[in-house]
Amino acid sequence: MRPSRARWTLLIVLLVGISFIGGAILEVGISRAYLATELGIRAQDTATALGLSLAPRLAAGDTAGVEAVVDAIFDRGYLQSITLSNAGGATLLERRLEGIADDVPPWFEHLVPVEAPLARTTLTDRWSQTGRLALRAHPGGAYRLLWLIAVANGASTGLGLGVTAVLGWLAVRWTSRTRERASPGKDRTPALASIRRGRRGVRGGR
Repeated sequence: MRPSRARWTLLIVLLVGISFIGGAILEVGISRAYLATELGIRAQDTATALGLSLAPRLAAGDTAGVEAVVDAIFDRGYLQSITLSNAGGATLLERRLEGIADDVPPWFEHLVPVEAPLARTTLTDRWSQTGRLALRAHPGGAYRLLWLIAVANGASTGLGLGVTAVLGWLAVRWTSRTRERASPGKDRTPALASIRRGRRGVRGGR
């Protein structure tokens, strides 16, 4: 391949690669923002429902009932943390799930962090405040989905770059051949001139 063809092919691949990579990064960023919003909505709905269930038990001093309800919700694995405090702010009960997602590389978690919003609600019994509840949804599912999106985008980007490189090389090669065929006189003029000179020299010798 000539240097000019190589440069054109490299330029085409570079432009397409930037387009593919930019689109992949944009898609991951939009998906992350959407998933973080969904985690916040889910956490707030759970906090509201759980608060309604805990308020009468907390007001009645049913500690065992409070723990049973919290553990039943927390053991499902959809929450990363639950903190229950009394009206004065003292912590009564706390549950926390360590780890994010075992099937997602740690470097990806640091590269694409998902901040799950903290949902809060106030527990009331009739007109008096009995406690406060704060919980955060577990981002493991969001990380798994983002990882799958990133892997799919990486595969499509690699495939697209390979196809673009081949098509770009073929296009540049075809264009160069078309130009050469369109101007055959320029290539043959020096050869014809040398032949005519040789003929004149032979005639002069005779």
